[in-house]
Amino acid sequence: MLTRLCLATLPALESAESKITVRSVSNLSAAEVRIDYETYQNGAYDSGVAVCEYGHDAATGNRTALAGIDTHFGRLSETQLWALKRFWLARPGKISEAIDMLAFEDGGEVIAPSPFEQLLALFDGD
Repeated sequence: MLTRLCLATLPALESAESKITVRSVSNLSAAEVRIDYETYQNGAYDSGVAVCEYGHDAATGNRTALAGIDTHFGRLSETQLWALKRFWLARPGKISEAIDMLAFEDGGEVIAPSPFEQLLALFDGD
């Protein structure tokens, strides 16, 4: 789920006209996912990176809340992150819709759960 959430942010971080191709997805730590990608727009290619950080949100009790995003443009401010979560990710069906907007270098979408997700799955139902 954490990897899918990070992938879903990419269309919001880039221009609406950009075609985004995911090159690699890696877990930097139990609570960090890095996505390397390429954009194509107006005949030009550009490289991009997004590192999504997850942590506990005391206000909601969510143990896997999106806590920050670092990109090749810089780190999203608290206001930018709030707007992304509120107006992009919180829309019903948006995560799947956003991922459908992406292309994957290997032609498929293979997204393994991160170690953090695997650990949290042990506590589901508590």
